[in-house]
Amino acid sequence: PYDEIKNGDIIRIGTKRYSLEVADTFMSRFWGLMGRETFPADKALFIKPCDSIHTCFMRFNMTAVFVDKNMRGLAERANNLESGERRADSVAVGLNMGSY
Repeated sequence: PYDEIKNGDIIRIGTKRYSLEVADTFMSRFWGLMGRETFPADKALFIKPCDSIHTCFMRFNMTAVFVDKNMRGLAERANNLESGERRADSVAVGLNMGSY
Protein backbone atom coordinates (compact mmCIF):
# COMPACT_ATOMS: atom_id res chain seq x y z
CA PRO A 1 0.00 0.00 0.00
CA TYR A 2 1.09 3.56 -0.81
CA ASP A 3 1.04 4.82 2.78
CA GLU A 4 3.44 2.09 3.90
CA ILE A 5 6.16 2.60 1.24
CA LYS A 6 9.62 3.12 2.76
CA ASN A 7 13.26 3.25 1.67
CA GLY A 8 14.54 -0.10 0.48
CA ASP A 9 11.13 -1.54 -0.41
CA ILE A 10 11.02 -3.41 -3.71
CA ILE A 11 8.63 -2.44 -6.49
CA ARG A 12 8.05 -4.34 -9.72
CA ILE A 13 7.46 -2.42 -12.93
CA GLY A 14 6.83 -4.77 -15.81
CA THR A 15 9.38 -7.54 -15.44
CA LYS A 16 11.96 -5.44 -13.59
CA ARG A 17 12.37 -5.02 -9.84
CA TYR A 18 13.60 -1.80 -8.25
CA SER A 19 14.71 -0.91 -4.73
CA LEU A 20 13.00 2.32 -3.70
CA GLU A 21 14.55 5.55 -2.50
CA VAL A 22 11.67 7.53 -1.02
CA ALA A 23 11.41 11.31 -1.45
CA ASP A 24 8.68 12.32 0.98
CA THR A 25 9.89 15.61 2.45
CA PHE A 26 9.87 19.01 0.79
CA MET A 27 13.64 19.04 0.31
CA SER A 28 13.95 15.42 -0.87
CA ARG A 29 11.19 16.00 -3.42
CA PHE A 30 12.74 19.34 -4.44
CA TRP A 31 16.16 17.82 -5.13
CA GLY A 32 14.88 14.47 -6.46
CA LEU A 33 17.34 13.33 -9.13
CA MET A 34 18.43 16.87 -9.98
CA GLY A 35 22.17 17.38 -10.16
CA ARG A 36 23.07 13.72 -9.72
CA GLU A 37 25.67 12.29 -12.10
CA THR A 38 24.02 8.86 -12.16
CA PHE A 39 21.37 6.80 -10.41
CA PRO A 40 21.64 3.00 -10.04
CA ALA A 41 19.68 1.10 -12.68
CA ASP A 42 18.21 -1.18 -10.00
CA LYS A 43 16.77 1.70 -7.94
CA ALA A 44 13.72 3.93 -8.35
CA LEU A 45 13.00 7.28 -6.74
CA PHE A 46 9.51 7.16 -5.21
CA ILE A 47 8.14 10.69 -4.89
CA LYS A 48 5.18 11.20 -2.56
CA PRO A 49 3.03 13.15 -2.83
CA CYS A 50 3.52 14.02 -6.48
CA ASP A 51 1.23 15.20 -9.25
CA SER A 52 3.90 16.49 -11.62
CA ILE A 53 7.65 16.40 -12.15
CA HIS A 54 10.26 18.28 -14.15
CA THR A 55 13.46 17.03 -15.73
CA CYS A 56 15.50 20.22 -15.56
CA PHE A 57 19.20 19.69 -14.92
CA MET A 58 18.96 15.95 -15.54
CA ARG A 59 22.24 14.34 -16.58
CA PHE A 60 20.87 10.94 -17.57
CA ASN A 61 17.82 9.35 -19.16
CA MET A 62 14.92 8.41 -16.94
CA THR A 63 11.36 7.21 -17.11
CA ALA A 64 8.63 8.58 -14.86
CA VAL A 65 5.85 6.19 -13.90
CA PHE A 66 2.76 7.66 -12.24
CA VAL A 67 0.73 5.34 -10.02
CA ASP A 68 -2.53 5.55 -8.13
CA LYS A 69 -2.95 4.89 -4.39
CA ASN A 70 -3.20 1.16 -5.17
CA MET A 71 0.19 1.30 -6.95
CA ARG A 72 -1.37 0.67 -10.37
CA GLY A 73 0.44 2.36 -13.24
CA LEU A 74 -1.45 5.28 -14.76
CA ALA A 75 1.09 6.83 -17.13
CA GLU A 76 4.69 6.56 -18.24
CA ARG A 77 6.83 9.36 -19.63
CA ALA A 78 10.41 9.07 -20.84
CA ASN A 79 13.05 11.81 -20.69
CA ASN A 80 15.64 10.97 -23.31
CA LEU A 81 18.76 13.06 -23.58
CA GLU A 82 19.60 11.30 -26.84
CA SER A 83 16.75 11.98 -29.23
CA GLY A 84 14.90 9.05 -30.69
CA GLU A 85 16.11 6.54 -28.12
CA ARG A 86 13.38 5.24 -25.83
CA ARG A 87 15.48 3.80 -23.04
CA ALA A 88 15.62 4.67 -19.37
CA ASP A 89 18.71 4.54 -17.24
CA SER A 90 16.65 5.37 -14.15
CA VAL A 91 13.07 5.31 -12.95
CA ALA A 92 11.09 7.79 -10.86
CA VAL A 93 7.67 6.85 -9.51
CA GLY A 94 5.12 9.43 -8.42
CA LEU A 95 1.67 9.13 -6.94
CA ASN A 96 -0.94 10.82 -9.09
CA MET A 97 -2.63 13.04 -6.51
CA GLY A 98 -5.74 13.34 -8.65
CA SER A 99 -6.51 9.70 -7.85
CA TYR A 100 -5.59 9.83 -4.17
